[in-house]
Amino acid sequence: MKFIFIYPQILFSLFYLKMCVIHLIDLTITFSFFYSSVDYAVAVFHEGLLNKRYECYLEPHTRLPMIYIEDCLLALFQFLNTPEKLLRRRVYNVTAMSFTPEELFNELFKYIPDLKITYKPDKRQHIGTYVR
Repeated sequence: MKFIFIYPQILFSLFYLKMCVIHLIDLTITFSFFYSSVDYAVAVFHEGLLNKRYECYLEPHTRLPMIYIEDCLLALFQFLNTPEKLLRRRVYNVTAMSFTPEELFNELFKYIPDLKITYKPDKRQHIGTYVR
């Protein structure tokens, strides 16, 4: 029997990221963000493109792990379809990348040079402080 444990916030954030990307392509929606520590990575695209400004709720050097939803789902699919006799352990760590708000914003400045970023850490900073 295979047991899967995925942090609900991570799974929820990944699902939300997927939905935001779909909506950004459509550019016809208005939506509010869930209360997660990684939502800034999507929100800055929305706010940056529409308003040319974004207030980040994390400190600039807060490094958080991120993963593209298709990569997460592919890892889960591969795990679930692997015969149990081929599994050597019961815990698997699926990783992708980690970056800070400052690193992401510096890349965005290349494409949106007049983007204004301000920082106003809130309760989500506490989450980001303990995720390593």
